[in-house]
Amino acid sequence: MTTNSHKTRREVGADHRRSAQPIAPPPISQRCLAVGRLAIIVTAVGWLAYLGTWLASNFFNGQPINTRNKAEAALYLLIITLLTASLAYLVS
Repeated sequence: MTTNSHKTRREVGADHRRSAQPIAPPPISQRCLAVGRLAIIVTAVGWLAYLGTWLASNFFNGQPINTRNKAEAALYLLIITLLTASLAYLVS
């Protein structure tokens, strides 16, 4: 009968660090904050540009539009607005 050595086997995909994680993460640099703020501003400006083109193409183009198409367009705008807000939240 063979005896197993006392060497512990690590699981596949396990963390390879030997020391503990720090209690608090390192502080964020000013450059990282500036890039995050710039990303939020670019996102907001892009959303405003999209809103302008959306309004112009769906409501002010001079063609008759029925209620169903207006409701679909408004729902689409709501979805795009929520996605934009979630992107801004994730970047911040």
